[in-house]
Amino acid sequence: MAVTHGHGNPGWTRDETILALDLYFDLNRIVPSEKHPRVKKLSDDLRSFPWHAEVTRKERFRNPAGVAFKIQNLRSLDTNKGLKHVSRMDRDVWSELGLHPKP
Repeated sequence: MAVTHGHGNPGWTRDETILALDLYFDLNRIVPSEKHPRVKKLSDDLRSFPWHAEVTRKERFRNPAGVAFKIQNLRSLDTNKGLKHVSRMDRDVWSELGLHPKP
């Protein structure tokens, strides 16, 4: 399992979670590794957005391992297997968008 070392970073926003969910669906519901180019790209994008103040970000803020872990959380909601402790944001986004993915 990925080790994110993200303790202390701001919680994921709705928009960030939606972007992770979109990547999960684009990858045909496969959890990619932190080395996957699309995971690295999403990590870079999330780190560049001004949604969180710089002072609230730890060194590993939205790193590739954290992005892959977020996708793993979303997959657990999809399959009802694996991780049981997911965030309320993950559950809310999944309830709204995960049950009816884009065609």
